[in-house]
Amino acid sequence: TGPSDVLAAVRSAAACCVVLKMPALGGLLALRKSAAVAEAAGLKTLASSGPSLGIATAAMLQLAAALPVLDGCNECAYPQLHDDVLAERLELVDGMINVPQAPGLGIGVDRGKLEQYQAR
Repeated sequence: TGPSDVLAAVRSAAACCVVLKMPALGGLLALRKSAAVAEAAGLKTLASSGPSLGIATAAMLQLAAALPVLDGCNECAYPQLHDDVLAERLELVDGMINVPQAPGLGIGVDRGKLEQYQAR
Protein backbone atom coordinates (compact mmCIF):
# COMPACT_ATOMS: atom_id res chain seq x y z
CA THR A 1 0.00 0.00 0.00
CA GLY A 2 3.00 2.31 -0.11
CA PRO A 3 6.75 2.80 0.03
CA SER A 4 6.88 1.52 3.61
CA ASP A 5 5.38 -1.82 2.52
CA VAL A 6 7.97 -2.14 -0.24
CA LEU A 7 10.69 -1.37 2.30
CA ALA A 8 9.29 -4.00 4.68
CA ALA A 9 9.34 -6.58 1.86
CA VAL A 10 12.95 -5.65 1.10
CA ARG A 11 14.04 -5.85 4.73
CA SER A 12 12.41 -9.25 5.25
CA ALA A 13 13.72 -10.58 1.92
CA ALA A 14 10.11 -11.64 1.27
CA ALA A 15 10.04 -10.86 -2.43
CA CYS A 16 12.14 -10.90 -5.56
CA CYS A 17 9.71 -8.56 -7.30
CA VAL A 18 6.81 -6.26 -6.54
CA VAL A 19 3.63 -5.34 -8.38
CA LEU A 20 2.66 -1.78 -7.55
CA LYS A 21 -1.09 -1.31 -7.88
CA MET A 22 -1.85 2.32 -8.60
CA PRO A 23 -5.38 2.32 -7.08
CA ALA A 24 -4.23 0.61 -3.86
CA LEU A 25 -1.28 2.99 -3.55
CA GLY A 26 -3.46 6.04 -4.03
CA GLY A 27 -2.16 7.37 -7.31
CA LEU A 28 0.86 8.23 -9.41
CA LEU A 29 3.02 9.94 -6.79
CA ALA A 30 2.76 7.04 -4.34
CA LEU A 31 3.53 4.59 -7.15
CA ARG A 32 6.59 6.63 -8.13
CA LYS A 33 7.85 6.71 -4.53
CA SER A 34 7.25 2.98 -4.09
CA ALA A 35 9.06 2.28 -7.36
CA ALA A 36 12.04 4.31 -6.13
CA VAL A 37 12.31 2.14 -3.00
CA ALA A 38 12.06 -1.04 -5.08
CA GLU A 39 14.65 0.25 -7.55
CA ALA A 40 17.08 1.11 -4.76
CA ALA A 41 16.72 -2.45 -3.45
CA GLY A 42 17.18 -3.99 -6.88
CA LEU A 43 13.70 -5.52 -6.98
CA LYS A 44 12.06 -6.22 -10.33
CA THR A 45 9.07 -3.90 -10.39
CA LEU A 46 5.82 -3.89 -12.35
CA ALA A 47 2.89 -1.47 -12.25
CA SER A 48 -0.81 -2.26 -12.37
CA SER A 49 -3.71 0.07 -13.00
CA GLY A 50 -6.31 -2.57 -12.29
CA PRO A 51 -9.69 -2.31 -13.97
CA SER A 52 -9.82 1.33 -15.03
CA LEU A 53 -10.79 3.59 -17.87
CA GLY A 54 -8.32 4.96 -20.37
CA ILE A 55 -7.48 8.04 -18.31
CA ALA A 56 -5.85 6.01 -15.52
CA THR A 57 -4.31 3.64 -18.06
CA ALA A 58 -2.74 6.55 -19.94
CA ALA A 59 -1.36 7.92 -16.67
CA MET A 60 0.18 4.54 -15.83
CA LEU A 61 1.65 4.25 -19.33
CA GLN A 62 3.30 7.66 -19.03
CA LEU A 63 4.74 6.77 -15.62
CA ALA A 64 5.98 3.39 -16.83
CA ALA A 65 7.68 5.09 -19.79
CA ALA A 66 9.35 7.58 -17.46
CA LEU A 67 10.62 5.13 -14.83
CA PRO A 68 13.33 2.71 -16.00
CA VAL A 69 12.60 0.34 -13.09
CA LEU A 70 9.19 -0.43 -14.66
CA ASP A 71 10.85 -2.28 -17.52
CA GLY A 72 8.66 -5.37 -17.78
CA CYS A 73 5.14 -6.02 -18.95
CA ASN A 74 2.99 -3.94 -16.65
CA GLU A 75 -0.51 -5.20 -15.85
CA CYS A 76 -3.47 -3.55 -17.50
CA ALA A 77 -7.11 -4.54 -18.07
CA TYR A 78 -7.77 -1.79 -20.63
CA PRO A 79 -8.06 -4.13 -23.66
CA GLN A 80 -11.08 -5.83 -22.03
CA LEU A 81 -13.12 -2.60 -21.92
CA HIS A 82 -16.12 -2.52 -24.23
CA ASP A 83 -16.26 1.29 -24.16
CA ASP A 84 -14.30 4.18 -22.70
CA VAL A 85 -14.49 7.91 -22.09
CA LEU A 86 -11.46 8.64 -24.28
CA ALA A 87 -11.96 10.49 -27.55
CA GLU A 88 -9.80 7.79 -29.19
CA ARG A 89 -9.00 4.36 -27.77
CA LEU A 90 -5.44 3.65 -26.73
CA GLU A 91 -3.50 1.85 -29.45
CA LEU A 92 -2.85 -1.84 -28.88
CA VAL A 93 -0.09 -3.37 -31.05
CA ASP A 94 1.15 -6.95 -30.65
CA GLY A 95 -0.36 -7.21 -27.18
CA MET A 96 1.21 -3.98 -25.94
CA ILE A 97 -0.38 -0.55 -25.51
CA ASN A 98 1.57 2.27 -27.11
CA VAL A 99 2.37 5.23 -24.87
CA PRO A 100 0.29 8.19 -26.10
CA GLN A 101 2.54 10.90 -27.57
CA ALA A 102 0.34 14.02 -27.34
CA PRO A 103 0.98 16.62 -24.59
CA GLY A 104 -0.03 15.86 -21.01
CA LEU A 105 -1.23 12.31 -20.59
CA GLY A 106 -1.42 12.10 -24.36
CA ILE A 107 -5.16 11.54 -24.50
CA GLY A 108 -8.38 13.45 -25.03
CA VAL A 109 -11.61 12.91 -23.12
CA ASP A 110 -14.96 12.56 -24.90
CA ARG A 111 -17.08 14.91 -22.76
CA GLY A 112 -20.32 13.45 -24.15
CA LYS A 113 -19.41 9.93 -23.04
CA LEU A 114 -18.24 11.23 -19.68
CA GLU A 115 -21.59 12.92 -19.11
CA GLN A 116 -23.42 9.82 -20.34
CA TYR A 117 -21.67 7.60 -17.81
CA GLN A 118 -22.03 10.13 -14.99
CA ALA A 119 -25.79 10.16 -15.54
CA ARG A 120 -26.07 6.39 -14.99
